[in-house]
Amino acid sequence: MSEHEDLTNLLKSPGWLRVGEYARVHITEHLTQHIASAANDRDDVMALNKLRQVIAAQKAIEQLLAWPAERIAKLEEATARAQAVPSLSRRGGL
Repeated sequence: MSEHEDLTNLLKSPGWLRVGEYARVHITEHLTQHIASAANDRDDVMALNKLRQVIAAQKAIEQLLAWPAERIAKLEEATARAQAVPSLSRRGGL
């Protein structure tokens, strides 16, 4: 199997769909709780640092979940470029 097929199958698999659902529901709830906690912090610097940590965690999760689809797109783009470039030979063409 190719990397493209592996990733396509991953995105369609029930397990991956469950991971995505878990991230959307449970992790979002946890992030919301941490945002509320930061908002209740009386120390503005500490609150800002907490918010930065929440944002960093959220971005990391989003990047992880987006990676398979992004990688598939890159693989397809590379394949399209490879097919679009005519082969050069010593006989003809120019």
